[in-house]
Amino acid sequence: PSINYSYSRFMVEEGGIRYSLVSIKNVGSAGYKMILKEREKGLFKDMYDFLARIPSLSSKMLESLIDAGAFDEFNKNRAYLRKNISLMMEYIQLGVDEKPIFEEVRENKFERLEREKEVLGLYISTHPIVYAKQKIKHPLVNLVDVENYMDRTIPVVCSISSVRAIVDKKGREMAFIEGQDETGQVEFVCFSNQYERYKNIFERGKTVEMNVRVQYRDRLSLIINQVKEL
Repeated sequence: PSINYSYSRFMVEEGGIRYSLVSIKNVGSAGYKMILKEREKGLFKDMYDFLARIPSLSSKMLESLIDAGAFDEFNKNRAYLRKNISLMMEYIQLGVDEKPIFEEVRENKFERLEREKEVLGLYISTHPIVYAKQKIKHPLVNLVDVENYMDRTIPVVCSISSVRAIVDKKGREMAFIEGQDETGQVEFVCFSNQYERYKNIFERGKTVEMNVRVQYRDRLSLIINQVKEL
């Protein structure tokens, strides 16, 4: 999303998709119309220009626009803008010449992504799994490619989306695990021996590395052999 180039609808732009301003949490059609009306007079040059021209936006709307990345083109990190937005607004409202001293903020990349997902409903700039994968030195297989490794054991990294435990024919617990990375989402099968060993790791939201056996029995099955929490 862009404060200068997004509209109310998703738009195709240079082979990609420009995110809708209306679809950002806490913005809505009223906020969008205020932004568009002022933008038609000329693009916003920076954060100060935006705040001076639209001083009536609520703090919730401003924070959502920041977290969505709508001001990224102004080359200030989102944590810096969140920290200093009130001081910026005071400076604009007082109309003094000397700018205040703003606090520099180091951005936490994981927090940035979670805030982004909160206001957009999905990760746009990247996926947190990418950062986890960067720490692993050996080759990994993306989830979108697992079907190319039939009857082989492969290493994958994923974030656990859901865990569905059931009882097998012998009365022992096993589970179906939904996991996702930046390329897709798949279901894993964890039989009773492995589930008893690793069940404390299988919690929604955890990031894990797993060795899985790729099989096809009526449908694609990823059988969990080993699990390590990251």
